[in-house]
Amino acid sequence: MSATPLAPPRESMIPTQRTRANRLADLRATLLPSRDDLVDLGFTVLLVGLALWGFRTVFFGWEWILAAVGGLLLGLLVAHVVTSFRLPSVVTLLGFTSAYLLLGGPLAVRDHLALGAFPTGRTFRDLAAAAVHGWKRLLTLLPPVDATVTLLALPLIVGLVAAAVTYTVARRRSHGYAVVLPPLAALALTIVLGTLEPASLIAQGAAFGLAAIGWMVVRSTRSRAPLQNGAGRRARLGIGTGLL
Repeated sequence: MSATPLAPPRESMIPTQRTRANRLADLRATLLPSRDDLVDLGFTVLLVGLALWGFRTVFFGWEWILAAVGGLLLGLLVAHVVTSFRLPSVVTLLGFTSAYLLLGGPLAVRDHLALGAFPTGRTFRDLAAAAVHGWKRLLTLLPPVDATVTLLALPLIVGLVAAAVTYTVARRRSHGYAVVLPPLAALALTIVLGTLEPASLIAQGAAFGLAAIGWMVVRSTRSRAPLQNGAGRRARLGIGTGLL
């Protein structure tokens, strides 16, 4: 009779378990945002959200809100993962393109889905057509436009790209005012696509301007060391508050 192989000693499994725990801890530490990252995240949501509010006069109904918010959240997720692992910027482009094609069906183009949730070849064609020709089609229609399946991809695209680019710039550059350019471009785009009647003067005028200036003030204080016991930083924050 052959001898029964003995089970490996339990002590040999401990290093493997520790290695796995260390990897999970390292992954958690890498993905966990810092306080400054959370501040940049909040301003990104605020500015891009205010820019997306311009679609209120473009579409009829509430379905466009789901597409816009979904795009904003997907853009933040892609940008956070890419910047946390210090991946090249081209990965951000590949990331939000993949997110658009895979999740654009349930969020915007809801027809021709497999099992009501999974994209099909027809879904990919509709999403691609909306990304290329949807802008011209929207400009030829009289707003507010009924939330048709293909045109709902436009708020999704704007939210996805604006959030991903804004948060990536904020994470890659510790100072500077370039972070307000992507949401400002998104705001200008929604104004062009909208009607002569603004969606909200308070939200897209005063609130957007104050939030943009406030974010620039906050970021400028990070790159300058306090003079004495934090007095310099407090003085700059006071001046920024006065400007607002």
